[in-house]
Amino acid sequence: VYLVDWSDTGECHENTGVHRHSGRIFRVTYQGDEGSGFRVQGSGGEDTARADAGAARSRRVADCDLVKLVALQEVKNEWLVRAARRELWDRAARGEDVSAAVEPLNKLLRHKDAVVRLRAAWALFGLNALPRDRVVSMLRDQDEHVRVWGVRLLTDEMPLDTATGQSRAEVETIDEQLREELVHRAFSDSSALVRLVLASTLQRLPIDERAKLASALWIRSEDADDHNLPALIWFGLIPLAERTPELLRSTAIYGQIPELRRWTARRYAELAEHRPELLVRLLADVVDTHAGTQAPLEARDDVALGAAEGLAGRRKVPQPASWPAFLASFSDPPGEVRKAVRALGVVFGDGRSLDEVRRLAFDDKAELDDRRAALRSLIDAQPPDLRETCEKLLKVRFLNTTALAGLARFDDPAIGRQLARSYRNFHPSERAAVIETLVSRPAFAAELLEQMAAGVIARSELSAAQARQIRSFDKPELTGRLAEVWGELRDSPQDKQRLIEQLKQALTPQRLTAANKAHGRELFTKSCATCHRLFGNGGEVGPDLTGANRKNLDYLLSNIVDPSAVVSKDYLMTVLALVDGRTINGVVLHETEAALTVQTAQAKETISRADIEERMLSKQSLMPDGLLQQLAPDDVADLFAYLMSERQVELAADGQR
Repeated sequence: VYLVDWSDTGECHENTGVHRHSGRIFRVTYQGDEGSGFRVQGSGGEDTARADAGAARSRRVADCDLVKLVALQEVKNEWLVRAARRELWDRAARGEDVSAAVEPLNKLLRHKDAVVRLRAAWALFGLNALPRDRVVSMLRDQDEHVRVWGVRLLTDEMPLDTATGQSRAEVETIDEQLREELVHRAFSDSSALVRLVLASTLQRLPIDERAKLASALWIRSEDADDHNLPALIWFGLIPLAERTPELLRSTAIYGQIPELRRWTARRYAELAEHRPELLVRLLADVVDTHAGTQAPLEARDDVALGAAEGLAGRRKVPQPASWPAFLASFSDPPGEVRKAVRALGVVFGDGRSLDEVRRLAFDDKAELDDRRAALRSLIDAQPPDLRETCEKLLKVRFLNTTALAGLARFDDPAIGRQLARSYRNFHPSERAAVIETLVSRPAFAAELLEQMAAGVIARSELSAAQARQIRSFDKPELTGRLAEVWGELRDSPQDKQRLIEQLKQALTPQRLTAANKAHGRELFTKSCATCHRLFGNGGEVGPDLTGANRKNLDYLLSNIVDPSAVVSKDYLMTVLALVDGRTINGVVLHETEAALTVQTAQAKETISRADIEERMLSKQSLMPDGLLQQLAPDDVADLFAYLMSERQVELAADGQR
C-alpha cells in the first residue's frame, strides 16, 4: 500500500503556497515472511505497527495453494479476501490450471452469508467459470445485494450510453429470457437498490428494448420522491426521446413518477413544431384516459408544467387541436400550474389567455409574483401594445423591473433617456435592473453615461461587469466617454500584476484585523453576492466561496484582480448579439433546440434561438476585471477582511451604518 503526504493549499493548483517539493511517499508492507506486522518505509523514517493479519500470518498469499485461496473467501479481513481472489485470477491469466478451485467456489455460492456468496460469484466470474444460469439464479436470491450483482454481472459488459445520451448499444441484442427476468424484477422487487441498478442498466440495453423495462419502473409509485431513480430512468430514455418519442406517451399517461411525466411533456413541447401530433395526442389522452377519476389531477398538472418548460422562450406555436379541452379540464389549479397554463395559452395564441394575462398584470389586488409572471408572458408574446403596457407598469414599484425587460426590446433612444433621467425615482433595490437595461444597447448606454456625467447616477452604481459590456460594443465614442466619467478598466497583465503587488503591501495583517467586517459584508452583498455564495448567503452562478482557500491573501488577490487567468469552461462567458440590437453577456445554463437560458450578472433570461443573431464564446470569466477599481482603500480592506473571516459576520445596525 502506498500513502502520499502532500499539501496543495490552492484547489486550482495555481497558487503560491503549494508544496511542490516537500511531499513524501510511504510504502507499507508486511515485515518478514511470517507477516508478524506491517513495515512502513518513507522519507520520514521507519516505524512498525502491529496488526492482526488473520489467516495470512502463517504464509504469504502468493504461496497459498488453491484450497487455501478459496478458504480465504470466508475470512473477515477484506484485504486478504481480495488479495486471494486476485491471486486466483492472476494464476488463471498465466495459464495455470485453477480448475480445482471451481467446485469449492461453487459450494460457497450456497453459503448462508450473502457476503460470502458474492465473493464466490466474483471469483468465479473472474475465472470465466460462472455459468449464465447461475448468474440468472442470483436475481432470485433472498439478499438484495446478491440480486443487484446478478443484474450487474449479466449486463455490465454491455456498452454504456455516452454522457450526452448517445447509445453505443446499436448492435447489441438481449435474449428474451434475460429481458423478461429484468422486467419481472422491475415490476416485483421490493428493493429500491435493485430498482436503482435496473434503472442504471437501461443505458446499456438496445434502444428498442428499453421501453418495456422502463414502463415496469415508472409505475412504481414508491419511487416518486426518490432522489436518483427518476433521473436514471430518464437518462436511459433519452435515445427514445430523440428517435421514437411516441413510445414515451405512456410515461405521462400511466406513469407514477411526476418528474418523468414532466420531462416527457417537456420533450413533446420541444418537438411541437416538427412533430405537433405528439403534443396534440398527449393533451387529449391525459384528460380522456382518466376521465372521471382522480388520476388526471396530478398527471395533467405535470403535463402542463412540462409543456410550459419545453416552450419557454417561444413566442408563437400553432395551437394544438386538443388545447381547448385540456384547458377546460382545469378549474382552480395550484399556483405554479396556473402560471404554466397561462403561459401555454399565450404561446398558443389563445386570445382569452392573452386577455387574462393582460388583466392580471394590471390587477393591483393580485399577488405580485402572479403579476410578474403574467407580464413576463406578455413580454415573451410581444403583443402590439407591449410598449404601452410596460410604460404604464414602469410606475408600479417592484413590478417595474419586469417592465424594464419589456422596454429593453425596443431600440428607441427615448426609452434609454427616460430611464436614465428618472433613475432616482426607482427604489434602491430596483436600480441595478435599471443599470442592466441601460447597458444592453449602445443608445441606452450613451444616455447612462450622460446622466453619470451630470451627477444623476453615481459612478459607483456602474459595476465593472457593466463597464466591460459597454466597452464590448466596440464604439470609440462610448469607450472614450466611459473613460471620462467612470474611469479606465486597467486589465492588461502588467496593470493587474502591479495592482496585486500594491494590494499585498496595503492589506497587512494589522490592516485587516482593524477592518470593518460588517461593512465588508455589505460590500460583498452589493458586488459579489449576485453570483457567489458565502456562509449560505448569495447566488449560485459562480463557485461557492465558503470552502475556498479564503485565508490565503495571494489566492484571493489572483482570483479577484485577474479572474480570467484560469477559468473553468462552466464559467466562461457567452456574448449574445440579439436581432433586436441588444447585447447580453452571461453564462449559458441550459439550452434546448428552441431556446437558451442565460445567467447574466443580474438575472436569468430565457432567449429564443430565433432572436439570436450571433453567439460568441469568450475566453473571459463572467466575473469581470476591475471589481476593486471603484472602491476606496478602506472599502477594499473591509471587503477582504470579510472574505477571509472564519464565520459569518453580523450586519451593523441601521444607526451604525
